[in-house]
Amino acid sequence: MSGRSWAVIGSAAMAVLIIAAFFIRGYFGMSSPDLVGIGGVPEESFADARELGAVTVLLPGPLPSSAMSAALDTARALGLSLIGRAESRPLLQTEDLMLDFDRVPEAIATAFAGGGIASDAAFIGYYLIDEPCDPEKWQISPDDLRQLYDAARLVDADITVMVNFGDLSCLESLMVEGTAEGIVDIAAFTVTPQKLRMTPDYLAAQDAVAARIKETSPGLRIVPLIAVYQYPELGEEMPSAEWVRRVGLEALQYENLDGVIFFPWSPSTFMGETIEDIAGDPAYARAFGDVFAAAREQTK
Repeated sequence: MSGRSWAVIGSAAMAVLIIAAFFIRGYFGMSSPDLVGIGGVPEESFADARELGAVTVLLPGPLPSSAMSAALDTARALGLSLIGRAESRPLLQTEDLMLDFDRVPEAIATAFAGGGIASDAAFIGYYLIDEPCDPEKWQISPDDLRQLYDAARLVDADITVMVNFGDLSCLESLMVEGTAEGIVDIAAFTVTPQKLRMTPDYLAAQDAVAARIKETSPGLRIVPLIAVYQYPELGEEMPSAEWVRRVGLEALQYENLDGVIFFPWSPSTFMGETIEDIAGDPAYARAFGDVFAAAREQTK
């Protein structure tokens, strides 16, 4: 069979996958596509993320309220939603890795001084902390997490609190009286090539946990953060465009997951290539575009 024939077959198969992603969830699909986009995006790259089809951008780090407001204006002008990002761990925790509630309120207030940001329709969340169950990062109890949520809401009652739990089993272990209500509004978990190699049905397993959590927390939104970067120290290469498409479309199949966010646009210190390095590659651009188009279609 010729290379062209294989290409036609491949395109047809991908079309079937996209259509399946639309209909497997049926009438239970996302009510809004705003948790669909790219994380770690600085303001100057918002337009590039929008070009790939993103609906939402997640900032790479904390900003004072004036800069946050400017980023929100830029996002809104591009038709994007925005998720803010809190201070880094060293500025929010004590030396023994506990939340420092003497500093937490001030750090949050700095981002929302003057009001008007959290209540803006284009501002959909504030990413406070990640991986609270990792003992090398945090020593956090369920009550601590509730207190963190309350601290954010005392600064501004309109703040939508987002936490990346790494794995949803972490959220289950931190729920208070069997519910996630009052501790988080948007719960995230990470999806990496390594996790999928070790547990091929990882997304299905996370969806099952999400279903249990939502039984007592019906207002909670849950989103996978899908890693698209090179990690030279661990020998992890950049995932292929086909991996991006396949994993993104799979995530959209699950009834209890409310979107998909790829990350990061810009690299952290340990990373090699990230999304900004491959955004101009036609194969990757088509992959992101297919996933984002499928997500938007689910909301129609």
